[in-house]
Amino acid sequence: MTLLEHALEYAKNGFYVFPLAINSKLPAIAGGKGHNDATTDLNQIRAWWKDNEYNIGIACGSKSNLSVIDLDGKQGMNSAKQLSPFIPDTRLVQTPKGTHIYLRHNVELKTTTNIL
Repeated sequence: MTLLEHALEYAKNGFYVFPLAINSKLPAIAGGKGHNDATTDLNQIRAWWKDNEYNIGIACGSKSNLSVIDLDGKQGMNSAKQLSPFIPDTRLVQTPKGTHIYLRHNVELKTTTNIL
């Protein structure tokens, strides 16, 4: 599957997507608003990816009903071991630096970094 096809599939499943620069977490659209531009509009997604091969950003939180735990490097793997008894059956995504754990969004979950 192409990145466009993946972006369309995410959108069809209710995830609000937006384009990211290749090999980056930075929004790809100059003058854009990043995650605030995220959409499930299939025509807009096709237009963004028409002539470009972008990475895919997904707006987290209540917009897409998605929270992500980002575990990077050796410290991230140690955190994963500590968290594993508490993580429900869910999607895990390998990244260049570690793993993302995808969970349904919980309004009580606060965005934080460097917890464990």
